[in-house]
Amino acid sequence: MISTMKNSKTGKRTSLKFMTMATAAIIAVSGLSIATAPEASAAAMSSGYTYIFQTPMSGGRVLDVPGASIQSGVSLQLYDNNQTAAQRFTVTCGADNWCTIMNVKSRLVLDVQNGYANDSNPVWQYTPNGTNAQKWRFNQNSDGTYTIVSALRSNLVLDLRGAGTTNGTALQVYSSNGTAAQKFKLYRTSPVATGTYTIQSTLSGGRVLDVPGASTQSAVGIQLYDSNGTGAQKFNISCDSNEFCTIQNINSKLNLDVQWASTTSGTPVWQYTPNGTSAQKWYISQNADGSMTIHSVLNISLVLDVKNGGTTNGTPLQIYTPNGTAAQKFLVQDPSQTLGPRIVAEAQATLNQGKTGSDYGLSGGDWCAAYVTTILERAGSSVSWQTWAPSLQSDSHFIQIPRGQTPQPGDLAFWDSGTNGVADHVNIVISVSGPYSFTTIGGNESGGVRSGTAKDGVFGTQTLIGFARPIS
Repeated sequence: MISTMKNSKTGKRTSLKFMTMATAAIIAVSGLSIATAPEASAAAMSSGYTYIFQTPMSGGRVLDVPGASIQSGVSLQLYDNNQTAAQRFTVTCGADNWCTIMNVKSRLVLDVQNGYANDSNPVWQYTPNGTNAQKWRFNQNSDGTYTIVSALRSNLVLDLRGAGTTNGTALQVYSSNGTAAQKFKLYRTSPVATGTYTIQSTLSGGRVLDVPGASTQSAVGIQLYDSNGTGAQKFNISCDSNEFCTIQNINSKLNLDVQWASTTSGTPVWQYTPNGTSAQKWYISQNADGSMTIHSVLNISLVLDVKNGGTTNGTPLQIYTPNGTAAQKFLVQDPSQTLGPRIVAEAQATLNQGKTGSDYGLSGGDWCAAYVTTILERAGSSVSWQTWAPSLQSDSHFIQIPRGQTPQPGDLAFWDSGTNGVADHVNIVISVSGPYSFTTIGGNESGGVRSGTAKDGVFGTQTLIGFARPIS
């Protein structure tokens, strides 16, 4: 059944697919067919799709992350539908039919606070950890709504506190009672809201999709390139009611297009004059790790791919058979809300305050990592507080940037006092002159928080190992 939701900002109604047991709409795409509204049930919730969760009670408000926060430990609420990523959740289910519910913006999952199976315990978003506090099962009711059961207890379900319907009503778990406060409508939607984005590869180096030379000519191939903040690397994404999206470069006003509308694996992707064909339509799905896979609507079994898994500037983009590698996973990010500038501002605010390790949670020993992770938390990152620099070199909240590639403000820089390649120190990149020359702010430097300068890959007596770019 096709239903609509009212956008609280525009007053317009947006067509969305309301999941019921009878719904199994199939849309033909260039001789192929893909299920755009699959069946969902208590036995087998369709995995990998993105939904808006709406209460059937008065007001029809939806599940929301307050302030679109990306911090772990923020409680969920009801709020007016505003079509943002803060209200879109991707459901991923295992073979046992227990599912995780991930917010597409924060890449954090619905979690029962502290894992307590008590009535009225709040539900918040939290770093994925695989525990039962983060596992849910969807039981469909006779009216087509869903009751969402926690794996912590068989009769413990997602519930609106006090059966509230106003903005800010908190989410909690509560013993099942069959009321409307424990029922939700699920509407299929794209994980990407209409807006302007950068599209970053998850391969080492963290380079982004780029139009070579900021060209405005049609039939120019898309490449990977160092992020530089220009219009050549920003794309307007808009999706239709079938969740098929166009991806248009804001500078050239040309669309991402499969060359000559070929359905052959290995076909290049270029920018081309908008023409409304399937060669310029893409279906975007979110993976369990929060990254996105971008499928060609010409042939849904082909996806956007970095050729040969290349990581250097100029590596071309193509469509290719899915293989689950990082060459086919991307971060679709709002450039106005990236972490880098916020991290720099938070670090600069700590200079010249005479603070030491105890101010950042560590009263003794080396506290550079404690300082850095405190700054990241203040900037809105979901990275956990840490005290050991090497642990940040492999943390999933970062993309690793190798030595020799130009960093960005807000990146972490790792330094080695010896020759073993293991970080002995970490600080924050503030401004950049080149791949080996930049300014930093760090903790535990001359006994406090200090600004410094790296030149030719050397910081004091330490040698540059590489960088890490926070992504959540």
